[in-house]
Amino acid sequence: MLITSDTYSRFFQIVLSHIQGERLLHSIGVVVVGLELAEQWDVEFEKVYIAGLLHDCGRYIPPEQLRHQLASFGEEIPAEDREFPQLWHCLYGAAVLRYQLRINDSELYNAIWWHSTGEARLTPLQKIIFLADSIEPTREFQGVAELRKLAYIDLDIAMAKAVEMKLCYLNSHGITVHPRLLRAYRFYVERRKD
Repeated sequence: MLITSDTYSRFFQIVLSHIQGERLLHSIGVVVVGLELAEQWDVEFEKVYIAGLLHDCGRYIPPEQLRHQLASFGEEIPAEDREFPQLWHCLYGAAVLRYQLRINDSELYNAIWWHSTGEARLTPLQKIIFLADSIEPTREFQGVAELRKLAYIDLDIAMAKAVEMKLCYLNSHGITVHPRLLRAYRFYVERRKD
């Protein structure tokens, strides 16, 4: 058990102190879909639950405050992330896991950190959090229904589709693509083409 019965109330206090309103509904949606996928793909429920609730806990914190809070945890923003302040909340959620909840689980840490960009060679847990973040019930975009179906059929095919859709969206809006998303694209999309 990652969170003991004694620390559950602290866990919820942390989550609820950071997430309200629509973002809370989104996070609950990620948990619900994540747990369904965890059952389908035999992934540990507790890890999905923790990552689903924590993944966006820094979403509404301004970038400079995130930088300061990460530094207070002893976390430095990696070089490839410095030009992407809109993604610092991902690292913050992972840092909350490690430094406030004292859970030192690298797979879970990276599931939270990489939930927006993906990465090459993700574990099933990490794929589930990435996909659940994209397909939970409040998400509405062209192709989401197909993506929802794929997630229950084949995680790698779903990853390829989700990464490709995200990359197309960013490119069409002139948004700089993070190197992790490019690595995920090469791993999940280009590998399928070979």
